[in-house]
Amino acid sequence: MGSAAATDSGEPPFGAFGPNQYRPPPALPRGPKGPYPWGLAKRGSSVIRQTLPATKAATFAILLPEPTRQGMPTPTGTGFFVSRDGWFVTAAHVIKVPGGDAIRSDVSNGWLQKELVLPSPEAGSTWGTPGCQWPDVDFVDDAADIALLKVDFGRNAAKA
Repeated sequence: MGSAAATDSGEPPFGAFGPNQYRPPPALPRGPKGPYPWGLAKRGSSVIRQTLPATKAATFAILLPEPTRQGMPTPTGTGFFVSRDGWFVTAAHVIKVPGGDAIRSDVSNGWLQKELVLPSPEAGSTWGTPGCQWPDVDFVDDAADIALLKVDFGRNAAKA
């Protein structure tokens, strides 16, 4: 698995938060009853085009140990990094015991992983899948179905 060590600049190597990759969406035109309906469809598609590359770069699969597969990491959901210092957001149900309300005790044994990068000699790439280990659960809001995890990039750099 690839390392998610921070670079000398302190940014994650997967490039999710590079300069000028994210621009806040433009303000929606306001009508007499708020920002809708004038220009919504036209503006909405441009917002998606502007933010999609940064969103894709920041999105990771969450793989947690699967007891029925000898503890092999198995995809349970997705989430994304929201800061350069390792804060990660996902849905609360992703880190819960299936069919229950309790948070899984093995989340810290999980992986946050990008999609597999296949080697492409013509592009100069080799095998590698950027990923992070040992996410810690910091906050869960069941009503909003949101969970906040923290990844220690320094600890992940030490495993490389």
